[in-house]
Formats: sequence, structure tokens, C-alpha cells
Amino acid sequence: MCNMAVNRLSGVDEAYLLCTQAATFEDFAAGVHILIDRAAARAEQNAHLQFANGSVEDGWTSRIIERLDGFGVSARPGTAGGNADIVIENQAGQFTIICESKVLGKIPTSSTRYDSGHLFEGVKQLVTRYTTGTVGQDHCILIIFCFSPKMKMAIERWKTFFFDKVMNGEDEEKEYFEDLDDYSFPRYSGLRGFFTTHTHHSSGYPVKVRHLPVCLHHQPIDKSAQSKS
Repeated sequence: MCNMAVNRLSGVDEAYLLCTQAATFEDFAAGVHILIDRAAARAEQNAHLQFANGSVEDGWTSRIIERLDGFGVSARPGTAGGNADIVIENQAGQFTIICESKVLGKIPTSSTRYDSGHLFEGVKQLVTRYTTGTVGQDHCILIIFCFSPKMKMAIERWKTFFFDKVMNGEDEEKEYFEDLDDYSFPRYSGLRGFFTTHTHHSSGYPVKVRHLPVCLHHQPIDKSAQSKS
């Protein structure tokens, strides 16, 4: 792939080129991360939308899929291994990135509050049920629909919880997240969320997890907004 050609492009054009002409999985992953940043940003612009309590994760996941499918990738709900939320593939089908969506915080239509433990279950699903961790499938994404105020702090708390749980938790958690560490994906220059890596328990290869926050906390306090509620 011609890196000079990519350097002259930006945004969706760059992502499209990376995804459709990817010679390596790293090229494809770089394109997907650009696209999913865009999809997350578009979802945030519609944070005022509300879904019924039982369909919040599905509703917002559908919004992400709508913004991904057709931009050089196929994005669809998964159908194997317990139904992953999103399966993203290149046109040839040899590169795959799997995403799992989880809510963090309190959904406006519900009294239930979802904490870091809920996100941890999502990571477990990704790396023990959905992702093989083999070549061409060693990236996955935890999409965090964050309804908590001050999302930056909420995501920092989640990261601290995740590392503490693995380092000091049950023996099974230590075993399945062996060598957990921060990861810097050299092909991604964005600032949304963070990456981790650990040894995949099934494949024995390093697997990379991107923790991708989407800011959906929406509680306007101006008088005109309150009069509409």
C-alpha cells in the first residue's frame, strides 16, 4: 500500500482507501478505527434520542452500524458464538474486527445504573467468546455508551477497575488476561478511548482491545429545554 497516497488524504477518504485496499490486517484496522470514530461522533450528535429501556444498547449499536456499513466495510450484527453486537469485515472477508457494546452509567429511561463491572463482562465476551485472537482477528472493540457525566473521569475509573480486577482478582481472571498492558496502535493517531493488550487464552497470541467511549449523557438545564420535558 502506498503510504504517501494515504498521507495526502484525510477522514473518510483515508479510511475507505485503507479498508478497501488493505494489504495487511494492520491497514484494515487503521481504517476501521477512523470510521468508528466518525460513527461515534455522529451518535454523540444525537445524544438527545431515547430508546426504550430494554433496547438501549441495541438501539445505539444500530446507529453505529448505520454509519459504518458501505464505507469500504461490511458491518452487521454477529450470528455466531453468542451473537456479537457488530462484526466488521473487509470486502474480501479475510479481515474481521468484532465489537461488543455496553452501557456505562444510568440510562435516562431506567433506574438501573451500569458500572465498570458491566463493562468487564463485555470484555470477557469479546476475548473468550467472540474473538479468536488469531492472525487477522487480533483486534476487537468494546463500545462504551457512556451516560455518566464527566465521561473522561468515568473512563479513567473503568481503566483503573479493569487493571485492578485482572491483577488482584480471581485466578481465572488473571489466567485469561495474562500480560495485560497498555497498547499504542502505531497506525491510529486519534484521541478517543484507549487500547489494551494481553495474551489471548485460546490462541496464545497478543490480542488488542480498544475501549471506545461514546458520550451520551444529555441533561440540558436551560429553561427552554426544561419546558419541553
